[in-house]
Amino acid sequence: MMHPTLPLVFLSLGLIACWAWLLFKRPVQVPRVSVVLSVLSVPLMITLVLVCSKARFGNVLVALEGFRVHLDQMREPTFYIGGSQHDDHFVVSRLPPQFLQISLEEDELVVAIAPPGRGDEGIHTGFGVVRYHGPGAGDGPFHNAFSLKPNSVISMGEGQSHLVFRESPRRFESASTVEGEASETSSEGTGQGLLLPSRTTPFLGLDLPVLRYRGASSQMFPLRYYGSGKAGGERTGPRRVPIGSFMCQAGGQFNRDPYLVLLDPFVALGEGESAQTYQPTVARLRSGQGGRFHLYRIGYQPLDSNGRGKFSRVQERRSFNLEFQSGVADITLHTPSYLSLSQENIAKLQRRLSEEKPVTLALAMQGFSQQLDQDKMVLDFGILGQPLSHEIFSSIQLPETSDTLMVTSHGGTRAHRFGDGFLLGENASVKLRVSKQTLPVGLLLLVWATSLACLGAAFSVRTDALSLMLLSGLEYFLGLRLLIALQAAGLDTKLLTAPLNALIALLVVPFVVQTGFALYRAGYQAWLKVVGHPRTVLYWLLVVVALGGIYWMTPFSFKRFALPAGFVSVAPFGMAAGGLVLDRCFSWFLHHPRRTLLLCLFAAAPVAFRFVTLLAFGWQERMSGLGSGVAVSVYYTPWALLVFAGLWHFREKIGASWVIYVIMVVVILVATPILARDYGAGLIFSIPVFLLFALPLVQYPKKLVSWLYASPFLGTLCLHLGMLLIPVLGFTNQGPGGRGDAMARAKQDKAFAEAVLEQRLLISDYNKLRVLGQLSPDKLNQIGTVKSERLGLVFANLQIYGARGALGTGFLNTERAPSLGAHVSDYVSSVHVLAPFGWLGSLAVLGLAVGLGFGPLIQFRKAGLGTFDSMRKAFGLVTVWTLACAALYMFSANIGLVMFTGKNVYLLAVDSNSDLLEGTLLFGLALWAFHDTGKGTV
Repeated sequence: MMHPTLPLVFLSLGLIACWAWLLFKRPVQVPRVSVVLSVLSVPLMITLVLVCSKARFGNVLVALEGFRVHLDQMREPTFYIGGSQHDDHFVVSRLPPQFLQISLEEDELVVAIAPPGRGDEGIHTGFGVVRYHGPGAGDGPFHNAFSLKPNSVISMGEGQSHLVFRESPRRFESASTVEGEASETSSEGTGQGLLLPSRTTPFLGLDLPVLRYRGASSQMFPLRYYGSGKAGGERTGPRRVPIGSFMCQAGGQFNRDPYLVLLDPFVALGEGESAQTYQPTVARLRSGQGGRFHLYRIGYQPLDSNGRGKFSRVQERRSFNLEFQSGVADITLHTPSYLSLSQENIAKLQRRLSEEKPVTLALAMQGFSQQLDQDKMVLDFGILGQPLSHEIFSSIQLPETSDTLMVTSHGGTRAHRFGDGFLLGENASVKLRVSKQTLPVGLLLLVWATSLACLGAAFSVRTDALSLMLLSGLEYFLGLRLLIALQAAGLDTKLLTAPLNALIALLVVPFVVQTGFALYRAGYQAWLKVVGHPRTVLYWLLVVVALGGIYWMTPFSFKRFALPAGFVSVAPFGMAAGGLVLDRCFSWFLHHPRRTLLLCLFAAAPVAFRFVTLLAFGWQERMSGLGSGVAVSVYYTPWALLVFAGLWHFREKIGASWVIYVIMVVVILVATPILARDYGAGLIFSIPVFLLFALPLVQYPKKLVSWLYASPFLGTLCLHLGMLLIPVLGFTNQGPGGRGDAMARAKQDKAFAEAVLEQRLLISDYNKLRVLGQLSPDKLNQIGTVKSERLGLVFANLQIYGARGALGTGFLNTERAPSLGAHVSDYVSSVHVLAPFGWLGSLAVLGLAVGLGFGPLIQFRKAGLGTFDSMRKAFGLVTVWTLACAALYMFSANIGLVMFTGKNVYLLAVDSNSDLLEGTLLFGLALWAFHDTGKGTV
């Protein structure tokens, strides 16, 4: 069988050869064979890579999706959820034991929080908090969350002084402070009680306030610290139990509404009969009702003597839906627990057994797994507690050839097919689903069907070399994204839905971009003609039917299907309208008498918007609050590229334009990302701009102004070469705390040793550690902090992944190092390209990315570099260079050639919709920029 890397290499080289032939030969009309190759190379690559890896399919995936509990038939009609393997049925780590109790009271299902207490040895068992959505749920962010009004009184229990919540500034005052008596306060809140720190962001050495407050998942204020009345103090309740109640901020304008979350029976908001107190009952559900529950642990972080410290916050541990029907509680986990059984381990057990005896699986619980037969493969999910051992008795026989499972439980033996859900247990059952990873024939059929439909519509769109290159390049990286998603799902059970999402992207994005580009080229008047063409209609129908098939295989709902289907139908019109609006804007701008002033205002706009959102919402690298957080670079990168394309166009008409260029580089590409702590943007996205302004050095190497324009690029090149050569030449091996005399002196001089240690501990920021790791790996390993050791382990693992030979380990044959948590984003180049496909496959991928960048230069070589004096062409050039530079930089960073940063190759981060959006936007803008409108160059 062919090695899986070879199809990737051959088809990548074939696509590059097709591009090169079109660019150098420049035929009047793009041959149909080139269009066919550009469209079908991606499904062919996916098919051949998967077929060549067929021997590695066969892993069995076991999913625990929830519980079904017959409370009316249990001896004790209570189901416990908590952090104890011994006491809880459903174990959620790092929660108190028996934290949540689900019990049956007459005809109602009662969900209640167990009151916090002390263990048998006097150890406090901790706190948790619940968020509930359903019948009878409150308006607060959590259960027992009450709105805090100015001057609200908080009763802290018998014999304890009360607290008063004050606004402007927000603070807690003890009763003695309110009555005018002396009290101990921090230096920040002298005479006013302890101030609650507002949200700030570092800026030019200052801590500037941010308007949008953090939610409880990022920061909350425990009464045990802030209610003590003094910095560094800790308040306790009866029997010296720490107070668990806290204040958080959620909702309202800029997330600033304060809430008090009561977790202690002795703490109350208000006094007298109107006081709001701790209520253990979370929900009461009648038959036919249900709700959604989110369980959180609480991380309390003590304050230092100045009233500061790490943020205390809540962290979600589990979430589930609970349905109640006639005495039966049905729990469905939002994130099922998965176990992956490798084909190799199953084969080893099969060889150890006799030929007649099948491989048998059994669930493991504390106190029960020791009783299992050694010939069984034990499934230890970790969320099944010992009380379930009396309810669940089972065995699952895996077939050797067929696809039928034989499942034995209390009710006897039943047959189930791979992929079917079934119950194990009697009164308390677990919901399991066993599936087998096989060659995804259905996936391949969908890809081929839509690709053939795309081919029918492509002949009228891919009519020139650059449009063919950009559209086929987009499809290539989306195809590679799908392969990476399939591999990532086998390495990380949290990414089991990644292949589905990557498949949807491969089906939807090319249709939207290609159809949108066709509509844009046709103009408003011809839209009906384009969308009514039989090939376009067929392409649209196949994509929509494919989406319906995908969502039909998963738990189908019309709402989930309607969103992508509606996007497919509407997005091409939005893309085309955006291109036509850009045409008008460009034309207006280029003919405006004050276009220089407009360019300066346009340049200042993204910087101003970046800082306004930084101070208002705290947006640094991501726009928090927009779903999972869209990257700021989605709007900032195209905006900045457009600004510099405009400056490039007008450089000869503006006096001292190279001075303006350097100022813009410092402000837009260097200072702004650094001040916003988005260092990766400054490292990567500045390179395409520097390359554009270095072009005059190629045409006019003897002119001083050419060298001035090229100075940022030359400086960046020297910087990276210097950082690469410094450790090679050994310039960083000596110094305080290094080798040689310094270490000898540290052994003799205790004060010197302590100074060296203190100097090392000051380097705690990951970005500083990355610089140190690039310049001096030895010093990074000598610091001795958790962060430095973790980063050193990451660098060591990246070197291992990058040393897998020319062909790599093969697709689906790569392991994941635990230290590389971001293996599908920051480290995707190493884990999912270099390791499985080797340096030969990686060079093929990079060659295709570089081909996208150099294609325009070759296409317009006869007209000379003066072609790119056009603002539009210059914008297209820096856009494709951005795509190419991101790939080159991140591959280089993953093998240690340049400083590492938390970015990724465009379109390859399978868990990031933001990456998909930004990559698609850049490809679309490049298509627009290189299209000849026939109305003169803009």
